[in-house]
Amino acid sequence: MKRLFVVFLFCLLFFPVWAKPCNTCHKDYSVSHPVKLNCTQCHVILKKVEEGHPNVVKDPGDLKAKVVCGGCHKEIVGYVKSSVMATAVREIAYTRFEWGAQNTPDFIYATEAVAGYKKIPSFESSGMLVDDFLRKKCLRCHLFVETKNRAKGCGACHMNKKSHAFIKRPTTKKCLSCHKFNRVGQDFVGLFERDYNDVYYFFSQDHYHHLLPDIHYEKGFSCVDCHSAQEIMMGKTKIKCVDCHKYKRNNKAHKIKAHDKLRCSACHSLWSFQDYGPYVIREDNPDWIKWGHLLNQFDPQLKKLAKRGEDSMMDWIDGKKKKGVWFIGWYIRLWETPPLGVDENKKVCVLRPDYAFYVSYTDEAGRVVIDNKKMIPVVNCYTPHTIRKGARACYSCHGNFKALGLGLVHGFSLKKIENLLNINIVEIRNYFGILGRPLDNATIKKLFRRVDP
Repeated sequence: MKRLFVVFLFCLLFFPVWAKPCNTCHKDYSVSHPVKLNCTQCHVILKKVEEGHPNVVKDPGDLKAKVVCGGCHKEIVGYVKSSVMATAVREIAYTRFEWGAQNTPDFIYATEAVAGYKKIPSFESSGMLVDDFLRKKCLRCHLFVETKNRAKGCGACHMNKKSHAFIKRPTTKKCLSCHKFNRVGQDFVGLFERDYNDVYYFFSQDHYHHLLPDIHYEKGFSCVDCHSAQEIMMGKTKIKCVDCHKYKRNNKAHKIKAHDKLRCSACHSLWSFQDYGPYVIREDNPDWIKWGHLLNQFDPQLKKLAKRGEDSMMDWIDGKKKKGVWFIGWYIRLWETPPLGVDENKKVCVLRPDYAFYVSYTDEAGRVVIDNKKMIPVVNCYTPHTIRKGARACYSCHGNFKALGLGLVHGFSLKKIENLLNINIVEIRNYFGILGRPLDNATIKKLFRRVDP
């Protein structure tokens, strides 16, 4: 009888029938899952204990949680854990290759030890400055990290962090919460980063130049209309232009047989991201007065660090602040007349400088350890999200020095840009898993004569 009484008391204490609903305490949150679920179906694991709250998983969307998204989406969660959004394997591999930290651009390291990849080493363990740069400046957006404006894991795309509202179909605004730099994403809505100097923000705090957006955006398309869940989360086949648009042979430009060798975007992209550089500098004893007017670097840490005069920066992989602050600058940033190259299928594509790093490092005593060291310059094919119905004029490619990869010659010459684009062919898989290279001399000679419409 005593044993039964003890069991009864235990149940009252730990599984009380009088327990209040979750929103009695968590008033700012409401259940908004597309399928009607209560809080416990996602947040509670029976017979298990999560530190800080018995039986409760704080964030079921966290890819490191004991049961991710209630255990209902096991297959898709497995794919997401090994996706580039979670692992950042391409960004890590290509940057380490460019800095000479690995001999090939093969995918070896990731943000976490998942899917057969090794976890990217720390600067303290590898001695490679590039690992410190990546962990502090580049890997803030991967899905294993939570930021001020978005949740981690599944919630990064499928949850409003402030309201706890679930988002079954991510909006373009949601995608741009990560894809907001001069890469691919913000060009879809016509945004191009301003440079970092305060003079560009004298009349407005707007961080962007507003250019012509992609016609699909103007017509009401969102990112996920073309980039499906199968592509983004599972790495399966991507949609192609011709899946929706038939190639019209009666079009004047399409009648030219040589144009069969062009990607659609080679002609229909109005502008593209062309950031030449960057110059990256690590200072272990930052001169904040010197950098005071150059802190608009799309890094949420810099202004706070400058205000407090700190010399340590967040390592987004470990979640700890570590010695040394990184700063970035660019040689020149352009958008007009996209340069052209050739992809692995021998089709003409738009090239993006990706990148040509110049690296410097000063230690705590102010000694210059590395002075403007040039790393391997790389260009890759990509598809600008600046598509328009009409194509660019013939002379924007034929006879155009910049489009052919020879730099700027109108009024002045930038020989460094010529060097960046006309390097020995370095075949490197780009961010979409294909190879790209600059145009060869024979092709340039063919296209050098200006053609008027």
